Amino acid sequence: MHLQLWTGPMRAMIASTAVLSLFSLAACDGGSAAKAVPASNFMITVTAAATETACPEDPIKVRFEPVKVAEVAPGSFLEGKQFIEDIAMEGKPKQAADGSWVCSNTKKTRPVSPGTWNLTVGFDSGNMDCTREVAVGMPHPVEIVENVGCK
Repeated sequence: MHLQLWTGPMRAMIASTAVLSLFSLAACDGGSAAKAVPASNFMITVTAAATETACPEDPIKVRFEPVKVAEVAPGSFLEGKQFIEDIAMEGKPKQAADGSWVCSNTKKTRPVSPGTWNLTVGFDSGNMDCTREVAVGMPHPVEIVENVGCK
């Protein structure tokens, strides 16, 4: 009889824990609809001037500023506000076609909201700006070359 008293409450506790777990998972899944939007990222390649023996020591900063982008739903992982990415210039310098020495690196950004974005790259020689249109679910390659411009 003692075993029956223990088993009944134990079964009830296990059942209520299972129900609570299901409700908790359902509550967490509620935001997944906002997160299910196909992601768009920038694949940004930055090429900076270098010396024959060394790439720039400090990372190149790229500011991504929304000009006119779609509103980001609460709980979404899409970026709809200004953000900055650091792109490290690592490795050995390479000689460009014009004989100058350059270093390049490519980085995939966090997912961004569709719309128009302005990119500002801070090179040692000064800032360069590019404006790009971002479509839903597409990677957006952007190449920015110091003293040349955006491609």
